[in-house]
Amino acid sequence: MSRIKPHPEVFLKPLVPSDRFRAWVRQFGVSRLGRAVGVSRTTVHSWVCKPHKRRPRSAETVALIIGQSMKEPFDGDGRPLTFEDVYGRVEEAG
Repeated sequence: MSRIKPHPEVFLKPLVPSDRFRAWVRQFGVSRLGRAVGVSRTTVHSWVCKPHKRRPRSAETVALIIGQSMKEPFDGDGRPLTFEDVYGRVEEAG
């Protein structure tokens, strides 16, 4: 009999970037962020436009975004973005 406990099932909630992320992108600039992380302006726009419900796909891109936010934190609270701001909260299922 195994003594290893099974890993809990987790999910992202919500499945879209936070309002804080959207506000920071507008503050930083959609075109400017696209150039900084190597994606098109249209791609960045799809992250901040609510009907799209998209977020950056690669962790590398998110790390670059967070790095930019460390240089220029969100004016609303002076803190840089977090992975949760970009991806949403991670919660245990059930």
